[in-house]
This record gives sequence, structure tokens and C-alpha cells, in this order.
Amino acid sequence: MGLKDLFQLNTKSAFSDWTRRFSGVILYILITFLVMVLYLDQQSWLEKFNLKFQDLGYKFRGKIDTGNELVILALDRQSLDQYGRWPWSRDKLATLVEKLSSANPKVIYLDFYLPSDIVEDTSGRTDLLTGAIRNAGNVILPLYFNFAEVGLTPTRYPDILLSSTLKNIQDREELSYDLPFKAKEVYYPGQTLAEAACALGYVNQVRDLDKKVRHESMIVAYDDNYYPSVCLQIARRYLNLRMEDLKIEPGGKIYLKDTFIPTDNKWRFLINYDGPQGSFKYYSASSLLDGSFSSDLFFRKIV
Repeated sequence: MGLKDLFQLNTKSAFSDWTRRFSGVILYILITFLVMVLYLDQQSWLEKFNLKFQDLGYKFRGKIDTGNELVILALDRQSLDQYGRWPWSRDKLATLVEKLSSANPKVIYLDFYLPSDIVEDTSGRTDLLTGAIRNAGNVILPLYFNFAEVGLTPTRYPDILLSSTLKNIQDREELSYDLPFKAKEVYYPGQTLAEAACALGYVNQVRDLDKKVRHESMIVAYDDNYYPSVCLQIARRYLNLRMEDLKIEPGGKIYLKDTFIPTDNKWRFLINYDGPQGSFKYYSASSLLDGSFSSDLFFRKIV
């Protein structure tokens, strides 16, 4: 055995002794590094895998019965071709609300933003829509919130918004601590429209890492008050319940009187999708306006 071979043998032996002596330290360093990587990445790869697995579960489950409580009156291509491009003037929207109200639905939700508009307001068309909404007595309008972290402070808003805040909260301090986001700004309908509506609810969507919507956020904090989602407002109105019957308890517990609505630790409700687009019954708004189908289709429904 030459000097070179002896040196290599001694080196291998020394390295083997070193690895045996410090193997625990090496393993500890590797585990620590892995934990740090998972923490910095916020385990996004695990969350993405879970989201894909959840989508796969819906596919294997297939379409389920949607029930007949809800129908959609669509401002579709046929409506726009026949009655003009969007946005429609508010006198036309007033006619739509009047015809729909005459069909006696339980709840009407207008899924579009109706801010103050100087042209519509001064022309009297907003007054026509306000009157139609007030006469219907069951129209819900949307709110939008801005969650920007900097540069905004809560803006002044009419007292009418306070009528749609949550009243029955068991522990306001704990709820404030639990909610992950607090809104910085609110966008609401014109004041006369907001006053005519039976309720207001917010419509901000919660998107997952892949930009898909799988959850519905149930509560938003804004300027020391708490607002329910439009889904909660629609369900409450459909069940003929008061705002006081919408009860909030610590730990993500929401009750519509005796009905428990489960949420996660961020007060989000997991949407149980019934099926693909078109699962609910759709009717064209143009068909309601021109009277080409029976208004009985909307009787006692959520529209």
C-alpha cells in the first residue's frame, strides 16, 4: 500500500467517524431547514394539492339537486340585443322590478352596483327605481368593501347602512380578534335606493391561490360594525327572520335563528357547488319585460 492509498484510507475513516459523531446534528439541521422552507412558503403546495383534491371530489360526486327555491333572471345577450346595451337606464330597471314584484317572489336581489349618478338622479329615473324598490318591499342591494392595507381610512356613510349591521353578537371583542381582514372603505348604493331596499349585504368574493372561488366570506368588519354577506341576508329574508335572529357566537358559529351555518376559523363558508353553470333555472329578463312567459315561475322564489 502506497502513501497515497494510506492517505485515502485514513481520510475515509476520519469522515466516517465524523458523520457518525455528528449525524444527529446534521439531521436536526435538515429538519430545521425543511420546516423553515414550509413556513416561508406558507405550505402553498399543500394547499394547492388540497384544492385540486377538493375539485376532484366534486367531479366524482356529480351534479346534485338544486331545489326550486332560487331562479335567476338573467340580463343575457337576448335582453341586451332587444332592450339595449348595459347599463340600462333606471326607468327600465324600475319596469323590470315592477313586473318581477307583481309575480310575488319572496326575495329579489339586484346583483349590480347602483351608486349615485348625477344624470340618472337629476332626470328623475333614480326616483322611479327607488319607488319600484320601495313598493316591492323585498329587494336586497349589494355593498362592496375595499380591504387595502394603506392609504385609506373609514369613510362617512349614511346611517341607513347601520340598519344592515349585525345586532346579535355574543362577544364583539373576540369577533374583532378572529376576523382576518377589516375593510377600509365601503361602496354603497345611492342613499334613496339604500333607504328603499329591505336590506344590504356585501358581495366581496374570496379567491384561493389558484384564483377560484370555493368559499363565501360571511362577515366583514368595518368602522366598529359588522356586516353580513348578501347570502346571509337573502337566506334571512327568505325565512322571514329579523336582523336580531341572525346570531353570531365565538368560534365561527352563525345561526339563522335555529339553523346553524358552519364556517372555518376565518368565518368562511365552504360552497357546496350543485353542479356546473346552468344548474339553476335561468330565464331571460327580456322574456319578463315582453310578457312572453308566465310570472308564476317566480312565485315565492328567490330571484
